[in-house]
Amino acid sequence: MIRELLKRKAAIRSSILCTGTTICTPYSRRNRSTVLGIAILIGVLILFASVVTYVADTQSAPPPPLLHHTVLLLDRTDPLPPEINALVASRLERLKQKLPTGAMLTVAEINATSGGNLKPLIQLRKPRSIGSMTTENVEKIASDYKQTWEQRIDALSKQLTTAVTESIETSPIMETTQRLEDLPEYSAAIPRRELIIISDMLQNSRIVSVYKNELFFSDMQHSIWPDFSNIHVTVYQVTRTTQNNRSKQTFQLNNFWKDFFLRCGATVEWHIV
Repeated sequence: MIRELLKRKAAIRSSILCTGTTICTPYSRRNRSTVLGIAILIGVLILFASVVTYVADTQSAPPPPLLHHTVLLLDRTDPLPPEINALVASRLERLKQKLPTGAMLTVAEINATSGGNLKPLIQLRKPRSIGSMTTENVEKIASDYKQTWEQRIDALSKQLTTAVTESIETSPIMETTQRLEDLPEYSAAIPRRELIIISDMLQNSRIVSVYKNELFFSDMQHSIWPDFSNIHVTVYQVTRTTQNNRSKQTFQLNNFWKDFFLRCGATVEWHIV
């Protein structure tokens, strides 16, 4: 009897854990390992779900506020010589490379109808070209940048510099600049706005024309005074070769346009090309 009691006591002692209170049988050890494994698996799944959610939120997040908008107006009322086509291509390439991420680029034509209805040829916000390797699909970001930014600007540049344009009588340069106010993304609320004009600046419309003996250079009483507050205007004045047009491209014309933009609240940079 005593021998049997001693055997039972030894068996019970060997089954007690280090805590001194819990009995650990081979079955309970296996059960505890299973529970621990399930807990680890659940933790890994939760972590994975958190990462996926973060990436999804990052990629679908709304764009940041627009802080920079550049508009390029190209005068297509007369054919452009090859050297001006080269200038157009170089300006687009520079904008493609130099505009900051998040900036917007709008390209539009000055043509017979642009004074009443300005239709942009392209209007894009520059996307990111790189992303975080730990939380984002960097290959997709790079691919989207190439397709939605670089390739579209390159295609537009080719279109603008190879298209054949016939001369038209109307050249509503001033009216087209006024239509910029119709672009909601070009309002005075944008901290930085730029306007690039590639044109001979030979205004010719019902309201104002350089070809008529009117008080073109006097204080005009008309309604075309767009709000160009905080806009920097850069003009590339295309020199025309025909006698009738060349004779109109005077310093008086240039001073008139500079005064016009200054009265509208802009700063002006002028280049003769």
